[in-house]
Amino acid sequence: MRTYIDALIKNMAQVLNENELRPLVFALNVDWEELPGETKSSKVWALIITLGKEGRLADLIAALRMERSHVPWEDAPSPAQQMAVCKPINLAGSTAFFSFSQGVDIMEALGDEVVDYAYDLQTSGTQHRRIVEAREGMIVNRSYGLMETITPEQFAEKLMPEDLEHINTLAKAMDNHYQQWREIYPKRGSYARPSQNKKVEQRLDELVSEVGQELGRIVRYLERLEFTLDDHYQRYRDLADQFG
Repeated sequence: MRTYIDALIKNMAQVLNENELRPLVFALNVDWEELPGETKSSKVWALIITLGKEGRLADLIAALRMERSHVPWEDAPSPAQQMAVCKPINLAGSTAFFSFSQGVDIMEALGDEVVDYAYDLQTSGTQHRRIVEAREGMIVNRSYGLMETITPEQFAEKLMPEDLEHINTLAKAMDNHYQQWREIYPKRGSYARPSQNKKVEQRLDELVSEVGQELGRIVRYLERLEFTLDDHYQRYRDLADQFG
């Protein structure tokens, strides 16, 4: 069931934009604004869990097949299976956990590159001793076969309600800055006119400050979750402290 949910979230986030999702959600008698989460993917997660609690994922699949008939949407599990998995889930806590997982993924994809740009280093691509990643419905800190894990339930227990709300906002900001970095970073030094290259460098400098602070917040949450972090995460904290 969790594998099904993960695949459904990925497909929906890839093929539908927010303007297309809103009327689809409305047609399913769910209020988009009332769904917890800030990013599109976290809203989709909340929608799926909300419908799953009522055994209504087949309604969602029917609507998706009408909206995107070329996508091979897999049949929903039985209502009993849906409710057995989704009813015990704390929606607010699990949505924040999903958002935090997205933030962790962005940190791993972007962190070294931002630090390298900020300090003129070349560490991108380095194999770190410890890596924190989101996989199989958990946050995992792995080191040569040894793992520390946090489940959604443990995540909600260890953090305060206001933390969960802040994490959703943090994930949205990180996603936005990640998209900007991926668009702007490859353009550095590519223009014939120095003034254009300077503008690129100025925007990258702004993004380093913004992303650096966000990386620091993710690292501090990981420390509150009692993960043993490798040295490269300290560089993220140092960058955050520099611009804090």
